[in-house]
Amino acid sequence: MIYELRLKKSAEKELLDLDRITRQRVVGALENLAQSPGAADTKKLKGSDAFRLRVGQYRVLYTIDHKESTIEIYSIAHRKDAYRR
Repeated sequence: MIYELRLKKSAEKELLDLDRITRQRVVGALENLAQSPGAADTKKLKGSDAFRLRVGQYRVLYTIDHKESTIEIYSIAHRKDAYRR
């Protein structure tokens, strides 16, 4: 089952601010995530319903709604800044 990806405005801005090569890698990882949400290099974050996806030095933070088959991306940031929110 393919999940629908929804990017918050802030995540969309963070994605557009990345350099072209990193942006392509992140978009590719998001496409793979939509195909199989639990397969890639993902990990559930402690104390939250959120997950993280590693894409090189960047982290994609998201939540999954299995009932609606959606993944909401709420942050795309360098690993040094990703968890400070």
